[in-house]
Amino acid sequence: MAGIGNWVTRRAHRTPEAIALVDGASGERLSYAALADRCGARAGALRAHGVKRGDRVMILASNSVAMIETMFATARLAAIMVPVNYRLAPTEIAYILDDAAPRVLVHDTTWTELAAAAAAASSSGPALVHLDSLQTGDVHDGEEPVPADDVAMIMYTSGTTGHPKGAMIHPRQLRSQRDQHADSREGPHA
Repeated sequence: MAGIGNWVTRRAHRTPEAIALVDGASGERLSYAALADRCGARAGALRAHGVKRGDRVMILASNSVAMIETMFATARLAAIMVPVNYRLAPTEIAYILDDAAPRVLVHDTTWTELAAAAAAASSSGPALVHLDSLQTGDVHDGEEPVPADDVAMIMYTSGTTGHPKGAMIHPRQLRSQRDQHADSREGPHA
């Protein structure tokens, strides 16, 4: 069964020049074809860092096109995306690092110091990878097969009753969200 890693590629085959994303800060408009290429390069770069099926990829970054590309690149490898809230303290992120045990902690420039402090406080020792370093890699075009019961993403709760807990999000849940969003507006969806 297909996961979410092929969404962008499938749409790029159908409507390559259609606009996939608009960067709110810069105004950059990215077509599905360009997005598919960039996701493939990021997937290749993640693979070069040893990321493979079932590995966790934690990301500590502000919302950006690069973060979305990294999410889809992670999915192409059938790895598990673990976004983490940059408003957390280093010790809180360290707890999540130890619990999730990601292969890499991807961060952007804004959160470099926070990523380093969290990794130093963690016993899991993930490789720190700057988001910009994932722009170039041997392009990974395919998507690993993903069974319906695999995990696509782990979202951590706020931990109001103790430590944060990881909620496992499956590809079918993400597909349902996509379809509900697409049904709420006009136009085709992937």
